[in-house]
Amino acid sequence: MTSDIVRLQKDIEATYYAATLGLTGLAVGISTHQVIEAKAERLGLLLGQVQALVGEQQGLAIYNQTLSRIPDIPCRSSILSTLLTECGDTEEVAILCDWLRDMWETMDLLRERFGEETAQKIIAAPPVQKGERNGCSTT
Repeated sequence: MTSDIVRLQKDIEATYYAATLGLTGLAVGISTHQVIEAKAERLGLLLGQVQALVGEQQGLAIYNQTLSRIPDIPCRSSILSTLLTECGDTEEVAILCDWLRDMWETMDLLRERFGEETAQKIIAAPPVQKGERNGCSTT
């Protein structure tokens, strides 16, 4: 039963993050509102599953405790876990997770080398500037 509770707590965290991040999985044409509504319904189902295991009051306490421990900003491993949970453990999702890891590593290296402010400017640089052709300066 303890492993079931832990699994449900992980599902609650992943579903919560998916709702707050507006993750639509690989679906196209679904509004963020619909995604959040679906995730809220899923959270309700997860609460019911916890309550079915340990009773209504204790289940609600575990559910609330789980939600209260979730940080506002997810850590990288939570984002990867949420992507796997919400989008499925597919090759496409594995590639996306690899790209995210590479991106985070690059961002960390930029911050280490140039400092936070300059790294943010580099990261936020637009693809092209006004007056540029094919990404090359016209001057």
